[in-house]
Amino acid sequence: MEAFSEGPGRGARFRVRLPLVRLETRPARRGTAATRRLDRRSILVIEDNADTRDVLKFMLELEGARVETAEAGEAGIAAAEALRPAVVLCDIGLPDIDGLEVARRIRQRPDLRPTRLIALTGYGRAEDHHRALEAGFDAHLTKPVNLDELLALLTAA
Repeated sequence: MEAFSEGPGRGARFRVRLPLVRLETRPARRGTAATRRLDRRSILVIEDNADTRDVLKFMLELEGARVETAEAGEAGIAAAEALRPAVVLCDIGLPDIDGLEVARRIRQRPDLRPTRLIALTGYGRAEDHHRALEAGFDAHLTKPVNLDELLALLTAA
């Protein structure tokens, strides 16, 4: 690293030299995909918070899932009808209809009855958990979600 200046008030220039490192590319090891716990499972994430939605999508895809997303309840129902995912992860507090109504509508569709519904919500009281199960959710997780707990539910699906 070098620094140059022509004196006070005249500014400064810096030069940084880094060595070039050649990375060896290795073929992917066999069995790597087998360590991914969700093995191409189709998952729909219905979440209005873009950051939460994007992080969930990224983390689930790292585990091998095929993930689609929706920002609101009505769009989530339409996506579930089109995709018929194995699992729907749904926020309760959505901008149009709430996640409880999403669950009720999905449960009314015979072709979506096998879909596992998991509520992901900031509402964590016992009565919130009970209301989610009554609406048709199979499980209720309170945010911030514990990834290991979520993956355990998803691998059991």
